Amino acid sequence: MSVVNVFKYSDFFQEEGIRRVIRENLNDCKCVYEFHEYQDVDQIYNWQSGIEGFREKNHKFYDSNLFIGLVDDWPAMIHYAVNINNEWYVLYWCGANFYGGSGPTATIAMRDFCLENHLSLVVHNEDFSDWFQANFPNHYFNQELQLEEKQDGFEKVLPVRFEKELTALYDAGISLSRSSEFAGDSESKLRDTILAILQTHNIIAFGEVYSGSGKSDIYIKSSDGEFPFELKIGTSQSKLKEGLDQLLERYVQPSHSEAGLVFFNKINQLSKNIPLFIRLIKERFNVFPKKWMHTRNMFYCEIPHPNDSSDTLTLFTLFIDLKSNG
Repeated sequence: MSVVNVFKYSDFFQEEGIRRVIRENLNDCKCVYEFHEYQDVDQIYNWQSGIEGFREKNHKFYDSNLFIGLVDDWPAMIHYAVNINNEWYVLYWCGANFYGGSGPTATIAMRDFCLENHLSLVVHNEDFSDWFQANFPNHYFNQELQLEEKQDGFEKVLPVRFEKELTALYDAGISLSRSSEFAGDSESKLRDTILAILQTHNIIAFGEVYSGSGKSDIYIKSSDGEFPFELKIGTSQSKLKEGLDQLLERYVQPSHSEAGLVFFNKINQLSKNIPLFIRLIKERFNVFPKKWMHTRNMFYCEIPHPNDSSDTLTLFTLFIDLKSNG
């Protein structure tokens, strides 16, 4: 993957760049990669109206078999990449799916082109800069194209409650995702590892604590209050739903203002499960989760409290990839 050609989105309008190359090499091109780089809704004015307008313009694509993966459920910047004869062509900053203008026009043009030429669009929800540098480490994409990783540009919008505990939990997730040592561990082993890491951060946390009508996998206590967490391992929306149901219906008590779900993705399923989670929360509570602080894999949202519909519960969800032993 050492050969790469990079274009700005404006090349679409000159019939140059990626579309021309693909047209000339259709026999050697089976699919195009469409990257959705999620944005924080707190930084986007009236994004709901923008994404609804964008979806209206894209109905014919949703009704076709164009996409492999979920698209346009969450505000995102869009980029493209295609491999032809072991040579990569990358088109970055093709606009967004939450506002009008030339950017969405470029996205729709690419989707039209792929539909007309029977090319699948394979959707990626991972960070585009991370993908680029992992595949083209010698090209210094961030520096050359001024796409510095700015922690997604997010401001710190989270209430300060449990900030120390959540930061420690996120650090535990990072540690688990970096080693294949934990890939085959059971939920109980993963729980014990997380508890051990939390203790190194001077966090008061226990495993298998009676809460509500069951036992919470991890139960955090601090001066801010008490915080139950459910742990799940899986790759599907049904597992996500199962974990969410257990947490909200069995473990959350009236005294809880926060609750959390830690979802372990089996072997690099992060980009698949986050869109499934977003869709699940949107359909169930009609809210969009927000990214927590500067992370890519930890979300929070306010939902009706399961014990008191007049009150709210802040739900946190952390996704942890389990690295393959291979």
